[in-house]
Amino acid sequence: MSKKGVLLTEDKDFGELVFAHGIIGVAVVFLRFHKTEIEEIQRRLLVVLTDYYPKKENFFITITNSKTRLTKL
Repeated sequence: MSKKGVLLTEDKDFGELVFAHGIIGVAVVFLRFHKTEIEEIQRRLLVVLTDYYPKKENFFITITNSKTRLTKL
């Protein structure tokens, strides 16, 4: 049985773990923001989870206040 989930993190080390070590079968959302930007980040996160998570693809997404960058794994 395969389980799917999304890891939400503010820790840059997950990018290294996924890309440098070739970890597959994961969906990671890396949040980069300042506390004052939390409402914009929440809005972007909801869009990302609504648009990408149901597709059952593996991805690494970086969300900042000004952009959202998706990398398929």
